[in-house]
Amino acid sequence: MADSLLMLLNRSYATRGDKVSLAKTARRLHERAIYVSIQRYHATQDKRYQQAAFYFSERSKAGVLTEALSTLEAKKFGQVPDSLLAKEASLKKDRSFYRSQLATADSLRYKNKLFAINRQYDSMIQMLETQYPDYYQLKYATHTASVPLVQSQLASDEAMITYFLGDSTRYAFVITADQFRAVPVPLDRPLNAQLLTMQEVLRSGNTTYEEYQVPAHALYRQLLAPIVEDSLMKEVDRLTIVRDGPLGYLPFELLLTELPPSEVNYANLPYLLRRYTLHYGYSATWLLHPFSRSGRSAIDQYIAFAPEYGGSTSTEASARARVQLVPLQFNRKEANNIKQYLSGVTVTGQEAVEERFKKEAHRYSVIHLAMHALVNNEDPMNSQLIFSQDTTGSLEDGYLNAYELYDLNLSADLAVLSACGTGYGKLEQGEGILSLARAFAYAGCPSIVMSQWLVDDAASAQLMNHFYRYLSEGMSKDESLRQAKLAYLDEVPARKAHPYFWSNFVLVGDPTPLASTSSRFIWMYILGAIVILGVAGGAYHYKLKHRRKQQDPILH
Repeated sequence: MADSLLMLLNRSYATRGDKVSLAKTARRLHERAIYVSIQRYHATQDKRYQQAAFYFSERSKAGVLTEALSTLEAKKFGQVPDSLLAKEASLKKDRSFYRSQLATADSLRYKNKLFAINRQYDSMIQMLETQYPDYYQLKYATHTASVPLVQSQLASDEAMITYFLGDSTRYAFVITADQFRAVPVPLDRPLNAQLLTMQEVLRSGNTTYEEYQVPAHALYRQLLAPIVEDSLMKEVDRLTIVRDGPLGYLPFELLLTELPPSEVNYANLPYLLRRYTLHYGYSATWLLHPFSRSGRSAIDQYIAFAPEYGGSTSTEASARARVQLVPLQFNRKEANNIKQYLSGVTVTGQEAVEERFKKEAHRYSVIHLAMHALVNNEDPMNSQLIFSQDTTGSLEDGYLNAYELYDLNLSADLAVLSACGTGYGKLEQGEGILSLARAFAYAGCPSIVMSQWLVDDAASAQLMNHFYRYLSEGMSKDESLRQAKLAYLDEVPARKAHPYFWSNFVLVGDPTPLASTSSRFIWMYILGAIVILGVAGGAYHYKLKHRRKQQDPILH
């Protein structure tokens, strides 16, 4: 009953901020519901109570993000006329413009204009919900993932582990193709302390060997060992991890499955990366949402942006804002390398401007951004990706804000955000980490490669070169990223093998291969088979003809 009332209340809220605040309140109710469900399961051994606990865990995660996907689906299939969709897009564009103006000038005129646009937009959405019932049904349809639904999507070698870390209730829900269980997660202070220590290690990269390997193994023992070392998991080598709370800042790949010897050699440590292929999700519901699967309506294969910094700027204010941006030495190389493996467009230097991104990004299956980013923890909607300064008189200032991404509609199967901290941001209980990567998910990208702390320019270029090579060979996105990291560890000097350099990039979302590369390799195999059959057939024909010549004197 309480959960149904929360859903009804959520529908009455118009803004994302209000919905996020409601999610924070709802989380306490969901935690209580999880606790009661688990207790009922222990008392009755009725597995329906265990599954109910998983349901409430799902209800506590990424609700606003999942609703955004349903809204995109409703716009596409809700029988809304193109003229109204164009009007809605125009209002969102105007809203983004006046928000950006207010970021630099506190003008009453801009505030009044923004207020009027928001009123128009809210009225329009209410009209769509009233006059177009298909739109309403698709937007508010309940897609909460169930255990059987998750199991139906898992192969025999796959498992999903979704965490819930409440104030007093903490569980990992473990799902394989034929098993489901709830595993308690330690409530003790050492877990929180180890997470904080690990965050400090990863942000600096300058800590001692012991400061890394002790918490890296301890976290493995607490978070994963009770799960993956169970005999039920012996066939599993692919993991989908739905992190919760502060776990969202931790790449599990860098955890150590054994406590290594005291000799310092980061290249050969027993990382979880060596044992499993991993990818992440904001929730199981988001991962399995019909609109969150690859195979979109993009026209071209890839577009990559590699801006340059340090040139002249159009205004004094822009110059002051950009003066601290260090030129990136390897971002152009990183972007240009992609053309070896995929077909598309690389936009570099002064051409890599925000306006071009907004005009063209929706056409491409893969979006790659090799640039600077600024993360705003106090106001995540004002986190920014920084393009080249546009000197052509454009209204765009070169700073792509998160709130602008929320108003875009992208068709990409994959967004690779090769900039500092694109997966980092403010943690909102009940919704997750509000990062730039999440903004891309909100705009409709089903797969995002994001960074969780500062990016080393040279290491990023090296890693991404391997990633696209494996991706172009038809590998899944998660396996491509795993193999790229392993290849990186095999070829770099010891000082560059620290997890700080390679483990910050993680894949969130749909891990399946790019549709274009998969189909290309299917045709390559078919053509290869035709060639082989042709050669074999020709050889057979030649032998047969030669044998007949030997047997028939008339042919001599």
